[in-house]
Amino acid sequence: MEVVHTKEDLFARAYGHVDDVILLDWELAQEDTPELVSQILDSNPQLRVVAMLPLNNRQYRQRVWEAGACNGIPKEHMDQEWLATVLCLMTRAIQREQKILTTQQAIL
Repeated sequence: MEVVHTKEDLFARAYGHVDDVILLDWELAQEDTPELVSQILDSNPQLRVVAMLPLNNRQYRQRVWEAGACNGIPKEHMDQEWLATVLCLMTRAIQREQKILTTQQAIL
């Protein structure tokens, strides 16, 4: 597991297809976290993103989901929600793979 501290390093890894899953800390983009999730997935649609949110910012949970994150987990409840996140990762992976397959079939 590699830890990055800047958006530039994060995008370098995303563009380079280095990772399968990104655990995104709220501190990197704060209120812009949903937009950052969208940008990450635009640069590499195969990535899975889990956003760690402060407990007092739960209102962003739906927004990061809509942006394509597999889940937005309150940092304070990481243990309780880890299983749900893993299940969500699998669901999102299936959804994305189906979308890619549908697009490829339409081209052929």
